[in-house]
Amino acid sequence: MRLLTLLFILFTASITLHAQPAEVLEIAKAAITKMDEGKIEEAIAILEEAWKMDQSNQLYPYEIGYAHYLNKDYKAAAKVLKKLAKKPGAEKQVFSLLGNAYDNLDNQKKAVKAYKSGIKAHPESGIFYVELGILEGRRSNWKEAGKYWEMGIVTEPNYPSNYFHLANLFAQTDNRIWALLYGEIFINLERNTQRTPVMSESLYVTWRESVKLEGDSVTINLYQDINWSITDVDNLKFPAPLVYATAVTFGTTAVTGETDLNSTTLHKVRAQTLSFWEDKGYLKEYPNVLMDYQKFVRNAGHFETYNHWLVSQGDPVGWEFWLDTHGEEFDAFVDWFNANPLEIPKGEIMVRSTF
Repeated sequence: MRLLTLLFILFTASITLHAQPAEVLEIAKAAITKMDEGKIEEAIAILEEAWKMDQSNQLYPYEIGYAHYLNKDYKAAAKVLKKLAKKPGAEKQVFSLLGNAYDNLDNQKKAVKAYKSGIKAHPESGIFYVELGILEGRRSNWKEAGKYWEMGIVTEPNYPSNYFHLANLFAQTDNRIWALLYGEIFINLERNTQRTPVMSESLYVTWRESVKLEGDSVTINLYQDINWSITDVDNLKFPAPLVYATAVTFGTTAVTGETDLNSTTLHKVRAQTLSFWEDKGYLKEYPNVLMDYQKFVRNAGHFETYNHWLVSQGDPVGWEFWLDTHGEEFDAFVDWFNANPLEIPKGEIMVRSTF
């Protein structure tokens, strides 16, 4: 489990900081073993003994709270974590877990208070906006949920979870452009977790729902809400999402006569779309960190591989067929990709209000 791995890392760090060598390490290992075996009560007892030995170490009460949480004793978890959250220097995981405990107790008011206390203590962290958005989503307040997730991107642009939830949200709407943009950024930021193939499949499905090839004609359904600002009207400047939909429409000229948008034809559409975007000067007129990165990938000679990899889980047969004849290109792409990840500076965030 991810949090149990985190537990060991935190214990190791604690040992270094508090210099209680073998004894503390053995206690940590014993607690982890008990949790792995599902013996939560025994793990709690071990952790409480460790806490008695070192009252200054905030790790132990956190892990006790976490153990109660695993045991679904959310009231006990909240009791421990609430006290810990008031301590100077409380880690962001404390506020997050406290909010989750209150959420499981159906106390949304206290959950929101915990997450917002986390924002105050850790203003650079995007995790609390994820949780606040999820709370709103459970009440079907999707507009508010989206706002929170976008605030999370503004706060911590390289934290992937806010993109994940936004992509899933907009995939259910007629404004699928945001599902495509947020989803592609997510896959770049979180390349190898259980959520990655899920988003890869979602991207493929969303592209196929958004672009219908009909031989010599095409239907594009990417963007419905057209919002014009006064400045845009005065300058005769189209909203960027509408321009992107136009670019995709032009991109389909690369597959005129085709009737199926699969991983191969999608690559051709995306390559032509990017060329159109660049040739029209839109990289500067409508700044978009994702389009800049696509250009970077293309100029490095890996755009075809990147595009096939991006939707590989949506078209697994096409992916395997392509990979059988492009193994060397894929290996070269992986080496390059690992050395050149997408990194989003705070001044280049991509949310609806900036594009």
